[in-house]
Amino acid sequence: MNNAFLSDPVTIFAVLSGILAFIFWLSTLPVLKGFFERLPPVIWAYFIPMFLTTAGVLPENNAVYGLMASLLLPMALFLLMISVDVPAILKLGRIALIMMVTGTVGIVLGGPIAYLMFKGALPENAWQAFATLSGSWIGGTANLLFIKDTVGMSDAMLGPVIIVDTVVGYG
Repeated sequence: MNNAFLSDPVTIFAVLSGILAFIFWLSTLPVLKGFFERLPPVIWAYFIPMFLTTAGVLPENNAVYGLMASLLLPMALFLLMISVDVPAILKLGRIALIMMVTGTVGIVLGGPIAYLMFKGALPENAWQAFATLSGSWIGGTANLLFIKDTVGMSDAMLGPVIIVDTVVGYG
């Protein structure tokens, strides 16, 4: 939809930032705690912009999307990495660390194995979706977006990947 209500990159950035701020602020209110336990803020952070795009308020493509992905996303990943409490992770103990590494290895190996098993029934570029999804399951949403751009997955494929990620991850 090229004739969306909003088209100015600065306005789109402000709207998206405002939506995220509002969602995460709402999730801190005690009266909505139960609601956001059942439907986490990240679901709304995806759903509301997708709805606004479908409704023609936000455009499907805009220069600000690439700018956010190339500038803000790496900074967010960096901030996440420097905020990791390594001593607290090590205090979880050997079994917890083994489970974490086993889960990561399972995702890294399971994705390619599942892809090879079902390759004949999948589109040619399905490997990009598998890579993007594995990035999310190992490192969260910011990692999903980073890998999406790194492997060159189209925006059209992002919707189904987010649905799978949300349903499996939060289901």
